[in-house]
Amino acid sequence: MSALPEGALPSAADKSAFQRSTIQIIIPESLPPLPEDIHNVADIDELAAKQRTSFFYDEITSFLIVLRAPLPPQALTTCLPYLNASITAHLAAFPAHASATPQIPPEDPPIKLTLDSVSKSHPELVTLNEQSPHSSTAVFRTELYLRHPERLLSRPALYFAASVFLKTPPAPPLNPLDDYLPSGSPLSSNVLAPLLSTPSFAAAGINLPSSRLEKVMPYIASSNHDIRPLRATTPISRIAPALLLRTSRTLFPDIVYLTLDVQVPTAPPTAVRIQTLDAQIPNLSITPLTTIPVPTTMNPGDRTAFVFQSDTRASSAQATFSITAVAQLDNTTTRSLRINRVLHAPSARIPPRDRPKHWSISKPARTSTTSDALSDSKPSGGDLKLSLSGPKRIRPNEPFYLHLSILNLATRKRRLHVLGPAPRPQTKTSWAVSASAERSAPAVLDQRDLGSLVRPERRRSVRQLRSGRVEVLPLKVEVKAGVLAPGSCREIRLGMRAVGGEGVVSVEGIVVVDVDSRETCVVGEGWEVLCYDSDSDCDPEEAQTSI
Repeated sequence: MSALPEGALPSAADKSAFQRSTIQIIIPESLPPLPEDIHNVADIDELAAKQRTSFFYDEITSFLIVLRAPLPPQALTTCLPYLNASITAHLAAFPAHASATPQIPPEDPPIKLTLDSVSKSHPELVTLNEQSPHSSTAVFRTELYLRHPERLLSRPALYFAASVFLKTPPAPPLNPLDDYLPSGSPLSSNVLAPLLSTPSFAAAGINLPSSRLEKVMPYIASSNHDIRPLRATTPISRIAPALLLRTSRTLFPDIVYLTLDVQVPTAPPTAVRIQTLDAQIPNLSITPLTTIPVPTTMNPGDRTAFVFQSDTRASSAQATFSITAVAQLDNTTTRSLRINRVLHAPSARIPPRDRPKHWSISKPARTSTTSDALSDSKPSGGDLKLSLSGPKRIRPNEPFYLHLSILNLATRKRRLHVLGPAPRPQTKTSWAVSASAERSAPAVLDQRDLGSLVRPERRRSVRQLRSGRVEVLPLKVEVKAGVLAPGSCREIRLGMRAVGGEGVVSVEGIVVVDVDSRETCVVGEGWEVLCYDSDSDCDPEEAQTSI
């Protein structure tokens, strides 16, 4: 294109006609090899008929912005130097933990992100065509980088928005040295009356110039409102990663290995050619140990790993992986990819938006008591008060119930669910019985030893029972506590069953979940009691409870 005139300003009529223009975003499947290939409006319509409907993360995407103005090409050329254009890529998605069923509405609101945005005061003009003597079409070209979001999302939807507006320079202020009548005094009924007293106009046949009249006549104040820009959007499109990446760090006493696991997804079936691959750590040297030559082509479903070696200083540093690749859709259509992934340092502070929140509840010291009531002291830093109680004695393979009392000390409502403890492998313990237990000792001083001699079948002392661990299975994994208003208290019954013989029953890992805020609270030690099948021979300190 020829150079655009910089000195000419668009007239008021051209500005008014430009406001009636329309714009359109075109993302063709394949751009023409040269801008000169767009000769007329038919070529533009052909590109608009074959637009893209799917995109890749980390892709460099080219766009065409078509401006259709009710102005002849010469008048539109005068407006182009003052044209401002911007285009933005918007992404709307849901958190990864939200419901994936379209019929069930998710609990969390959709997340809206901006992948990239470009604003140019002088956009790249591709071509300028004349539709009719009073209308013309201008085509501009720009690029966007669809960066990959940092958090994990589900059901992403992508759309683009563009805006174009004229930004002409403001009119220069009046020169104070010009000869003009003073302003500020009230105007008379005849606005030309001040000219009658001027000596220069006392003669006959005076030619009054229009510029002199404009200085006397009242003028219309300029509007402070900005000119409304021309806007356009695209339909919602799909977006997916072209490469699935996973980073890891392996530490050895004197060597650190950085691994980049790369896999090509099977859908959509796209081959990816990796042209360059690099790993960088500030102020450290990295040696690639991969046996796969680069560049290389990976087909759908292929998976490989690239390993890099560094010294021990890389164990606490942030590493950056950079990949330049090309996605080959068919024989003639390709997509340029520029992928950057960061492997954070182990001590780096990750933004908490992707991590669940936890209530700060201290773990009090355990005390031996025969009461079922728990300590009612408020946990430091928490806004929930939990109390756990249970029976004094339970039998193997028989159900029993724990009572969990929840007091909401927060200033808002909480919708809580209680999750029972996860089952764990049963601990098998073999008992070693001393040889002296088979015969009478010369002097018996311990009452427990005397009881074991009188009734040999009860040689399992309380010390033996407390040494073993019995597995506890919840009868119901999840119990809904409902909505707790501020200051309200609710008691939940948790059904349990002890399996694995006799021993110490310890209920640990009961989790209280706030469904709305995704906060969790874990009851640390929970509740502990003895499980035995005999009706007597029980230690008086057999029931212990704690928070």
